[in-house]
Amino acid sequence: MILYPAIDLMDGACIRLSQGNYALKNLYHSNPLKMAKEFEANGATHLHLVDLDGARAGDLVNTEVIQSICQNTSLSVDLGGGIKSLDIALKAFELGVERVNIGSLALNSPSTFVEMLKRFGPESCILSVDVKQNLVASNAWSHTSQLHWKDFIGQFLEHGLGLVTSTDIEKDGMLNGPGFSLYKELKDSFPQLKVIASGGVSSLSDIRDLRELKLHGAIIGKALYEKKIPLNVFTQQEFGGDA
Repeated sequence: MILYPAIDLMDGACIRLSQGNYALKNLYHSNPLKMAKEFEANGATHLHLVDLDGARAGDLVNTEVIQSICQNTSLSVDLGGGIKSLDIALKAFELGVERVNIGSLALNSPSTFVEMLKRFGPESCILSVDVKQNLVASNAWSHTSQLHWKDFIGQFLEHGLGLVTSTDIEKDGMLNGPGFSLYKELKDSFPQLKVIASGGVSSLSDIRDLRELKLHGAIIGKALYEKKIPLNVFTQQEFGGDA
């Protein structure tokens, strides 16, 4: 299972939110590149990067920071937040990211996400499935749709969808554990997909339990910054490898 440290960008700094609430933010590092290098030095191979300013603006905002991380580390970077069109996705790839996380765009314009899968390839496009009480949320989680997450995912299977990042919003940033039941149901419903769990990971025990579900990966944010999970987790053999 691949472990993805998370860096959320706001005003060029590294912050974390709770349940996606912009009013509930903690500043953890003023230099995201330095933070990314620290993750890399401790054995991380991947990075989950979110442009929070971009998510609200509808376009990439922290482009200099994103490019700097991509150019000055060997981390395999996926990026979410503010990717609202094919052109913006192309801009993200030009900055050096390897995969884009697409949520709101896929919800509001499914045909555009299908075009992304065709143009950039399934390995470069991750469907972000952000769930609140079984319904898909969008627009930096400020809007909850009436679409069940299974229906949201199902419409893209015939178009080659392979990667899904799923967040149980009510668990995100709370350090109370991930939404295990959601991830189990997701894996049972769509066994062909590579599923990356996001939100709520608070301990090594949580990571072990997610690994038992045979997930492709898990994103770790606040637990790393608050030292609930040690930075050497990336080099611990039991957590390494691809599920």
